Amino acid sequence: MFFFFLLCLRQMLAIIPQDPFLFSGTIRENLDPYKHYKDEEIFEVLEKCHLRDLVGNLGNGLESIIVERGRNFSVGQKQVRTK
Repeated sequence: MFFFFLLCLRQMLAIIPQDPFLFSGTIRENLDPYKHYKDEEIFEVLEKCHLRDLVGNLGNGLESIIVERGRNFSVGQKQVRTK
């Protein structure tokens, strides 16, 4: 019971850092860590943020790797992606 409560609590919490921050892993893992959304839904949001072309041109799309702290993206790209 406590484990279920803790899991639910962690899914409801959000951290809003002052500096843009991306975790190492894939773009998908950063945008949808719990795998709740389909590719089409994520790309729809990326389109609204004017990032669809950027992600689409990376070669592996949502499975493209983000290096440590997102150093392979500009500060502006990280700011848009973390909002």
